[in-house]
Amino acid sequence: MQIRWVLTLVIVTVFGIGLSLLLYLSSEPVDELLHQGWQALNTKDYAEAERYASRVLSQDPHSLDALLLAGRAAGRIGRTRSALQYLDRIGDDGSNRAVEARCVAGLLLLKKSFRLTQSELQFRRAFQQDSHNSFANQYLAHLMLNSTQFAKMVPYELALIRNGMISPRRLSLVSLSDRHTVHPDSSFIRKCYEADPEDPLVLLGMADLYISVQKYGQAKQILRRVLQADSHFVEAQVRLGELLAATGTESEFLAWHTSLPESLDDHPGLWINRASWAERCNEIPVAIRCYAEAVQLDPAHQKANYRLGSSLAAQDHAGDAAVFLQRSRDLQKYASAVHAINAKVEESERETEHPLLAARL
Repeated sequence: MQIRWVLTLVIVTVFGIGLSLLLYLSSEPVDELLHQGWQALNTKDYAEAERYASRVLSQDPHSLDALLLAGRAAGRIGRTRSALQYLDRIGDDGSNRAVEARCVAGLLLLKKSFRLTQSELQFRRAFQQDSHNSFANQYLAHLMLNSTQFAKMVPYELALIRNGMISPRRLSLVSLSDRHTVHPDSSFIRKCYEADPEDPLVLLGMADLYISVQKYGQAKQILRRVLQADSHFVEAQVRLGELLAATGTESEFLAWHTSLPESLDDHPGLWINRASWAERCNEIPVAIRCYAEAVQLDPAHQKANYRLGSSLAAQDHAGDAAVFLQRSRDLQKYASAVHAINAKVEESERETEHPLLAARL
């Protein structure tokens, strides 16, 4: 009887202590827990930071600060899926925290999971809530660059320049008139391809890598895979048309051209492809018409200006030709000056402690 009484007393005591501790923890000030959690994150004690966030979430499951803290912390210790789950619980309400959550999720998908399209969706959601957000603009530009969507890249780079984020590299990117001078990071694109070989953005990057080593057959196959899934993917249409204009047969080029959706006709690249094919067929008046359309759509396109001027000069329109040839020279001088400055500046792109993951914005 005495042993049973002692055991009962021990159980009651332990239960009482546990209940008291539970009541104490449940009544801990949320602000203090969050403060301790962010301190732990900033000192790289990520597991402890997530524990503090969990304690807040046990009291308030909808705490945006706690969800952000948990998402950051889980991401830093390699628990990417859990991090994304935390961040996904933050809705797109236009708040700073909502924008922040989308940027952190986008970066995790980009840097940890190598998912280009999913990352773009996250950064685009951030951009839709705050078009001036520097991280959203920076990484949308980065994604467009690695998927070789150069025309879509420029507005984001210009937004960064307007916000005072000026660098020789950025000036060089927005001045690109000949995109053949820039290619995506090959090792990064290959990692993305291993992670998701059907991602259309990744396939665009892979096609560019094949083109850069003159493996045109493989590039055509990849671009056709993209277009089978989405015939309105304009950058894929432009790249395929460019390849066919340069290396394809007449039947290949005409089949591609016939299948083009009319809604894509406002892209200068398509008109340049038409002009290139016309030149190849020695139909110079047709080439002039197509280059003129390209210049109208993109007055700063150096190649279109140069080819338009050269074609006009070949047709004895020297006065008209001079305007476009001078613009071409001016654009080339600007690009050369920016490249020269950029060559003198060493920029490290290693992000050992990216601010989006390491600390609050």
